[in-house]
Parts: sequence; structure tokens; C-alpha cells
Amino acid sequence: MLPAAAAQLFGDAIVHNEERQSVENFKNPRDQAIWTLKDVEPGKYDVLVDWAVPDLPQGLRHEQKFIVEVDGKQAIRDRLSTTGGADEFEHFNLGQVDLAKRQHRLAFRSDAASKDQWAFIRSLQLAPVRGPRYEVPTLTVADGLVIEPVAVAPVVEHPIMACFDEQGRLFVAESSVINRPKPQPLYEERPHRMIMIEDTDGDGTFDKRSVFAENLVLPNGAQWYDGALYVCSPPFIWRYEDTDGDGKADKEERIFGKFNFGGNSSAFHGPVLGPDGRFYWYGGQHGWIRGDLSPDWNYDLPWTTKAPGVFSVWPAGSDYEVHSLAGVANPVEVTFTPEGDTFGTVAIFDQNNGRHDALVH
Repeated sequence: MLPAAAAQLFGDAIVHNEERQSVENFKNPRDQAIWTLKDVEPGKYDVLVDWAVPDLPQGLRHEQKFIVEVDGKQAIRDRLSTTGGADEFEHFNLGQVDLAKRQHRLAFRSDAASKDQWAFIRSLQLAPVRGPRYEVPTLTVADGLVIEPVAVAPVVEHPIMACFDEQGRLFVAESSVINRPKPQPLYEERPHRMIMIEDTDGDGTFDKRSVFAENLVLPNGAQWYDGALYVCSPPFIWRYEDTDGDGKADKEERIFGKFNFGGNSSAFHGPVLGPDGRFYWYGGQHGWIRGDLSPDWNYDLPWTTKAPGVFSVWPAGSDYEVHSLAGVANPVEVTFTPEGDTFGTVAIFDQNNGRHDALVH
């Protein structure tokens, strides 16, 4: 354990807060908290933090990033996620570092100047990474079939949905493990992301991770098509493209919307490329407003309908069609037979033992 009181402080504004038992006032990159590590065994370590991050202004929330350095070299850099308030301390995994058997200096700082209070740190802790942090659950499959993990933590954390591209890269909608009781905070924070994972040595297991797109409200699906990634994330279907080949999307485009959103995953999912070349998605129970692409994103406009169903557009966002409407609860996925028949997963509620998750034709 590396408590706040043990940190050496360098910079203009950073201080120890004895009442809060934390280090705070990271106003610019010169403000650093540095811990000295002695008698470290060689290996990889998760850097765990006990901190509080307040609800920040929208611009800072999107731009502010923290940096962890080992012996003056950047080891971790990532964006913030609020814990709900300056007094709401939570444990969080900042990332991994690789340490040799010698003394090290571990530093925490911001990557840019800020006038706002954005982090209150009580402690850091190094937890040895002792092999895969995942065990295959007990699952029963038919004879001749085998279940094997191909992507485990820390390569992927909290996956939602995923898709492959033609190079075998897997694009994963990844949750930041942030939930809010109402949609507006998620619209403002956009805490989730799309990551890209790769199998670099061809052994059938993904071993490389990078962030492909950031600042998503709630990504509920992924479809690679014609050199770009398409994602349903309220309130639109988005198109993300990497135009310079650096592995990160630098072009973002709204394809279709606007969809309403209740703040949870009972929203719209997809898109999925159908056999007819159209994008299909399953709409949840929050309805939508067709064709509203106004820059101000007026979420208070009246809904067209609250009914769930199956819908489609062409990849460019044109020629909207309704294929089924109502009769299902919280539809999640849609797929097709070679003949073009449509199947979806839904939740059915009845008087016979309550809820049943089912495939519906």
C-alpha cells in the first residue's frame, strides 16, 4: 500500500489534505505525487488507486487525462471517470506497469493544466499480475465442441458486443462500469469506448489492445462494413473511420437517429448487416425520433413511439423501414438465415415462472 501521506509532492499547487487523507490539487503537469518503491520483485503489476473524482464540467470530463510514470517515463495514460463526487472514494485499476528488481519512483500527474479539482487520491497499490485473471465458467456444450477463452483481462474489460473486420481484428464495445439513474449524465459524460484487440502472434488468443473510439454514451453493438465501424450508441447510429491507419478512429459521423434513451441498455442494439445489404437493429423500449440530426441534440422532443421492434436503413442512413413492431420486450440482437429469415433475442414475461429469454422468428 502506498498511502497519500507517503508521497513526495512536487509542483505549484499540489497538497496533502489531512482531513480527507488524500493528495489533491493536480492543477498542471508539474504537480506530481511520487512514491518510492523499494525491494520490488520483478514482474507486471496492476496499479490500483483509491480515489474520488467529482462530477466535472463536460469539456474537462472529455479532455482531462491522468498519467502514471515509472522512473520518469510514461507507463499509463487514460481519461477520467467520475466516482460521483469529491467524497465518493472508489477503487479503480489504472493499468499495468512492468517493474525490474530495483528501486523505482512511481509518479501520478495530469497531462494538461486545469483550474478544476479533478482527483483526490488516498492511496496507490501494486498488485502482482499472476497469469490470466479469468477462469472458464462451467458450460455444457454438445459433443465435439470446445469452449476456449480467446480474450481475457487485461486485454478486454467489461465487453458488451463485438465484431470482426476482414483482418481478423476484433472491435469490442467496452463498458467503463459507470451507471447513472437517468440518461442526461451519460449524454454529458459519454464514458464508454470501442476498443480494438489483435492476435499479433497467431496463437488464437488476442494479446494487443488499443482504444479505437472514445466518448460513447452506451455502445450497444458493432458492425464493420466497407472500411469503417458502425455502432449503435444513443442517440444515433455512428460511423467511425481510421483514415490515417494509426489504429484509432479520427473521423466520426452520425448515420441515423435520433433515438431516445432511458439511461440503461434497454435501448437500441446493432447495427447488423443483413443479407440484402441493409443495416438492421433492434429497438428497445424507449422509442425514437426519425431523422433528427440537429446539432443541439434536443432530447426533450416528443417521441414517435415507445414500441420496440426491428428496423433497418441503408448504410448511408437512407430509406428507413419498420419490419416488426411491439409484441417483444427488450429485444437485443438480430440475425438471419441464409434464406433471409429474421431471428431475434427477446425477453418474454408471462404467468409461467415469470421471465423467459428466447429466440423469436
